[in-house]
Order: sequence, then structure tokens, then C-alpha cells
Amino acid sequence: LYRAMAERQTARAGDGFESGRQGTGDAVPPHWRDDLALDDPVDGPLSPPSDRSLTILTNIHYQLLGLEGQNRLRVFGRCLKLLGVASQAQGVALFETHLDGDGKTLTSLRAAWQPAGAAGIDQSTCQNLPLSQLQRWHEVLARGGILSGTTSSFPAAEQSLLSRLGGDSVLILPLRCHGQYFGFLIFSRTGDAAGESGAEHRPIWPSATVKLLRTASISLSLACEQYTMQSCLRQTQNAFASLFHHSPDPMAVTTFPEGRHLLVNASYARWLGRPSAEIVGRRPADLGLVHNRRQFANLRRQIRDRGCITNIEIDSHLADGQTRTLLVSSELTQLNDQTCLLSVGKDITERKAILATLSAAEARFRAIFEQIDVGICQAELS
Repeated sequence: LYRAMAERQTARAGDGFESGRQGTGDAVPPHWRDDLALDDPVDGPLSPPSDRSLTILTNIHYQLLGLEGQNRLRVFGRCLKLLGVASQAQGVALFETHLDGDGKTLTSLRAAWQPAGAAGIDQSTCQNLPLSQLQRWHEVLARGGILSGTTSSFPAAEQSLLSRLGGDSVLILPLRCHGQYFGFLIFSRTGDAAGESGAEHRPIWPSATVKLLRTASISLSLACEQYTMQSCLRQTQNAFASLFHHSPDPMAVTTFPEGRHLLVNASYARWLGRPSAEIVGRRPADLGLVHNRRQFANLRRQIRDRGCITNIEIDSHLADGQTRTLLVSSELTQLNDQTCLLSVGKDITERKAILATLSAAEARFRAIFEQIDVGICQAELS
């Protein structure tokens, strides 16, 4: 997977895709400098990672596999610990952007890690940070760049946030998904943690470490997207289930074209006069619902040709022997890789009876009006 990723990134590097400023074609520095500017691109074509990097990334992916069934922030905290230990960081923090009730963009700390014995981060002071406080960061990170440098080289307003992580240099990586920027990772470390004691002209953030952390940030970004999509899917499923089961109108999901019931709501069971257990798994013909076989065959043909039907009257036999009229709308859908028919109906038997009574009364009045030998007129008085 990572070898394929490396080849893809290498192919794109010629177009300036992986430069700190996407799409500008800026040249990627041939080596890492000690005095990195705050918005310098610290990037280049990804090379196949070392065995150690693969081990770290594998452990991170193992943690992310359980993201759905566990506390999201706890999983991210374990991933940050793995990255912090691997990069010899003094602290690691994950921030996400979000909107407040007025639609303003804010930034909040979601997860953090620091080695044992370090002073913990006061999370209350890292919540709901206004956009203006980190405007410069957002502009660089939103276009795929990274921020790196000594803490003292940052403006004073930004130093107050970075100092809480410890260390004297930082590396800030964006969290992006499908081109959308939604947060960042901050890594902090001391200058002598990068290499051996007395080493000269060694970068604080070696290229191998930066590439490892960038790859990990991509994994976290994808995990965040998947978690968000799964959360939205669960919310949609819960909303549909609530609507389906609490609807006052009969609703059912049947296989198509066989017509075997898979799901029915309580209103459908009450309307049919049978418990749900007797309905699920059986076809309308098995339940004696079919009043007019030609009508059912015509409806199946319309659904097959158009994919749906809308407000079609269907006569059905119920368990008590009555014939009821249902105004039905149905649409083909997929459920567990199976073509199914979602149907909702409204019993209009009484309404049709009332309309028939009114129509008959109107016909009788008209007959009397037209055949009586006495002069009758209707006038509007104003």
C-alpha cells in the first residue's frame, strides 16, 4: 500500500502537487535546512518507508480499525502517543475546526499526548479558539502546506499556545480530506532530540520523520472522514428506522419481483390484522392479500419499467375478510445487495365510501332538479 502511495506521490511531484503550496509548481528543496521558514514546504516525493516506519504505521492503522466501536478521542490519543514516541516529541496535539451557533469558525483541542512526568495541557484554554488567532496557520495549512520552526520564531500570540506543549521547536501538519481542511497536528520537541549530542547542522525535523508524520496525518484524516461518514450513516439509519416504525401509515419492504416481506411497521401489521411475525417472509398471495391478480401484475410491470409508482389504488383482502383500498406509492431500492421495494400506503376505503355517498346524493338531487314539473332556480344574493 505504501509503496504504491510512494509511486503515486512521486509521479505527482513533478506537477508541484506535493509542494507546500499546491498547484503553484514551486520547487521542492533538495534537502532539509536547519532554519526552516514557518511556511516553507517541507516535502518531497515519498520514498518507501523503512521497516520501523511501517511498523509504526501498521500499529496506527490497527488502532484506527477499532475507531467505530470505541471512543474516537481515546483512539486518537493512542495514535498520538505512538507518533510522539516515534518522533521523540515532547508533546503532540490534535486540533479540529468547527462552527459555532452563529456560523463562525473556531478551533478546539480534541486529543493530546505528553510523555510521563510532563506538565499536562490545560484543555479548557485550548477550546473555541477564534479564527483570527490562528489565521496565518489556517491559510498555509488549508492549501496543504506545513509550518515548522522554533517556538521563538512564531508571533507572541501563537507562542502562548505552542508553549503548552513544551519543547523549543514545532512541526504543524494539516488534516485534510478530499481537499477540505478540517484541523491540524502539532508536534513539539527540543533541538537536541533530533540527533546525537554535538551533532552539527542536523535538521530539527529530519526528512524521514516528517514523511512518517505526514503519512500518519493522512491516515488520521481518512479515519476522521470514515468516522464522520459512518456517523452520518448511523444517523440516517436511525432517522429512517424511527420514521418507518412510527409512521401512522402502513409501510413495508419487500423483495422484487418476488414480493416476499422483509420488513413491516406496526401500522402495516394492524392494517392487515396479523402480527408482524406472520407477515415477514411471506408474499401477498400467501397472505391472501391479492384481490385482483391482473392489477398486481400490471403494477409489477410499471415498477419494473419506471422504478416506482405514485398514488396507485390497490384493493386488498384483509384477515377479517374485508376488502380495503390502499393508496400506494412504491420505489425500488437496494437492501443488503438485494433489489427491494419500499412501499407506503394510506387506507382510503372510508374516504372512497364518503365520496361515493356524496356522488350518489348529488346524482339524485340533479335527477330531481331536471325532472320535476315545478320551476326551480338558484340565485346568489349579494
